[in-house]
Amino acid sequence: MSEHQYDLAEDEKVTPVMAYTATSMFWGDAITKKMVRVGGWMRSDFSPLILELHNAQTLIFSANGPMTLSYPVIYLPYDTITAFHVMPGVEETLYYDPNEKKRVMLPVSAFIGQFRFEGKTRISEMTKVLTTLEIAKEDFLPVFEVEVSHPSLPPDGVIKVEFATVKRTLAVWGIPDSPERDYMWSK
Repeated sequence: MSEHQYDLAEDEKVTPVMAYTATSMFWGDAITKKMVRVGGWMRSDFSPLILELHNAQTLIFSANGPMTLSYPVIYLPYDTITAFHVMPGVEETLYYDPNEKKRVMLPVSAFIGQFRFEGKTRISEMTKVLTTLEIAKEDFLPVFEVEVSHPSLPPDGVIKVEFATVKRTLAVWGIPDSPERDYMWSK
């Protein structure tokens, strides 16, 4: 959790999070109601119109290399957020039932600007990826076992998290060769 002190209501909590736009990465403390599962926040009815991050930082990529700027508060409009997750090390419960039938974990690469999100998405074994992308009701799709990279970060600068959400209509989606892919296409 955060080392900063906040004046929280009894039903609030602080969760360190990371949010991405097409060109930048932001991180800081999000204050939410205790009942909110923060990792899936952008997929919920409780998602904010403006994401408020306290004790916030941003990583700006320039010709001179990455540069970090700090702010007491940053406000990110929902429409500019392309991906979102809790900070590495923050644990949350699974966002799916691993025993649910007729679902597969499909390896995916999601590209937003120069950010690359490598992971797996969970979809019906009866549908194709394009159909999932076209008919999904939520703006953000879940990606599991995620590695986030950017060419301006050092090779060991990969961010690893169990779960992220990626805005489906702002990402370019790649499907690497995999047994799950072969299985899906044979349907």
